[in-house]
Amino acid sequence: MKINKKIVYLVPLVILLLCQTVHASSWKTTFHYSQFNTSTLTYKALDKVYENWEISINVQLEYNTTTQAVAKIRINSTDNSYLDVCFSLGNNVDVWYYPFAGTSHKLNVVNGFWESGKSLKLRLEDGYLKAVGTDTNEFLRDYVLGVFEVDMLGCYGSAYGFLSGFVTVEIVSISLRQQSTYEQIKVLLPYVFGFVCVVVLLGVISKFVR
Repeated sequence: MKINKKIVYLVPLVILLLCQTVHASSWKTTFHYSQFNTSTLTYKALDKVYENWEISINVQLEYNTTTQAVAKIRINSTDNSYLDVCFSLGNNVDVWYYPFAGTSHKLNVVNGFWESGKSLKLRLEDGYLKAVGTDTNEFLRDYVLGVFEVDMLGCYGSAYGFLSGFVTVEIVSISLRQQSTYEQIKVLLPYVFGFVCVVVLLGVISKFVR
């Protein structure tokens, strides 16, 4: 049985596309400035639960300088523990962890730095949390957070704190991206096997059609 060479040449392309598809697990949203002008949380449910993740937060808010408000992004876990990422008017950012209701502590010893229009990143990998400011400096490194499966993102602030603008937040799954090459191949093998089976079947069909 002869298989068309053009079909065989498609195999590497399909494998590459499959890799990109697996890597592209992400979810993005935008919070309007009015949603920060209240202490009431605005929650948005994600498209799925994210286990290992990287979250990018891009703050583009105009602060009311008379109120000294703080814009807060809530990262909620499935066990109802949560993180608050707090952006102050003076370009300082702090990360607070709430393992239980009414219990909290600040995770970073030094203040992080944020700048309007640039992304600050938080990353959870195998239970270790790190945070990188918009100046690319790590202000939190390898904090042992443990299992923290994100299912919702939210925001809040205080009355009259903000005059205009918005905040964009994106979460990306890094579970596959951080695996070894061998582990990634194991994940992709069923897809490759399925594609090969289809190619063989097409070859058999074309033979009988002739």
